[in-house]
Amino acid sequence: MKRRWKVAIPVIVAILIATIPVACPPVPPPEVVEEVPAPVFTFYFVSHGAAGDPWWAPVRMGMEDASRALGVTTHYVAPDVFSIEELVSMLKGAIVAEPDGIILTMTCPIALDEMARKAIAKGIPIIAVNVPDERPVDERIPYLAYIGQREHMAGYGMARRVLEEFTPTAAVVMITEPGHVGLEARTQGIRDVLEPLGIPVEAIDVDIDPTKHRGFLEAYLLGHPEVDMVFALGPSDAWAAIELVRDWGKVGVIRLATIDLDAKIMAAIEDGTMITAVAQQPYLQGFLPVVWLYLHLRVGFLPPQEVPTGPTLIDAGNLHIIRFQVEVTGGA
Repeated sequence: MKRRWKVAIPVIVAILIATIPVACPPVPPPEVVEEVPAPVFTFYFVSHGAAGDPWWAPVRMGMEDASRALGVTTHYVAPDVFSIEELVSMLKGAIVAEPDGIILTMTCPIALDEMARKAIAKGIPIIAVNVPDERPVDERIPYLAYIGQREHMAGYGMARRVLEEFTPTAAVVMITEPGHVGLEARTQGIRDVLEPLGIPVEAIDVDIDPTKHRGFLEAYLLGHPEVDMVFALGPSDAWAAIELVRDWGKVGVIRLATIDLDAKIMAAIEDGTMITAVAQQPYLQGFLPVVWLYLHLRVGFLPPQEVPTGPTLIDAGNLHIIRFQVEVTGGA
């Protein structure tokens, strides 16, 4: 019996020790780390997009959303009506304000060249959006990156999609902003598809003023009854073409295609008035450059030279996919 207790006592003692509550050492208060406020940057978005042009509303929405999320200030400046001279003047004014970065539409690189290089020489980084400098790399303005679609590809892809539907007898392209290198590239893309097939393509100036688009197109079509294909290069001229073809009762006779997408254009695709529209993501063209400039200044991020936001061809087959985006942002 004594021997059994000699064995049991150490076990009992161990159990008792294990069950005695042990006070934990006091937890030291967390070390107070002084918060360093995030840097506050100011950017200028210098755009050729006229105040009344609805296409730029999603761009500004994207710009404002990104600025709010990152705690930066971005000023959007643009002429009241399309003007290369005014665009250059606004770039000059932005440089005088000494912002931390500039977002710039390279609408006419030759005209913008001198001022843009001055900004870069002063240490102000530039991101190009919507329209690139298409000159060779060793000649173009040395901006950080380009965010937007390839304009020639947009016109080329749109014309190829039209040929899937029918072969036009003759085509006309509506130009709203003469001197805009992006519109010229879109037009050349259309020509490069249709003219080798013997389909004549003529570009006409329908004026900057949206209220005049229909009148110029109507006069042209009356004088050229053989034209059965109209290419618009933006929303306002597309609206005029849609209205004209419907009023004339020519839906399915005079066919339409455009670049950019909104509610009116979606409806025209649905009812067969329009074959296709090219989406180039205006919201992203406003959102992404703000993020990239912020990251470049904050952590030394070097973005890729180009991020294409389009072209994406929208037609009756995939319209349902992009509808929600258009409803939320106003365009695509």
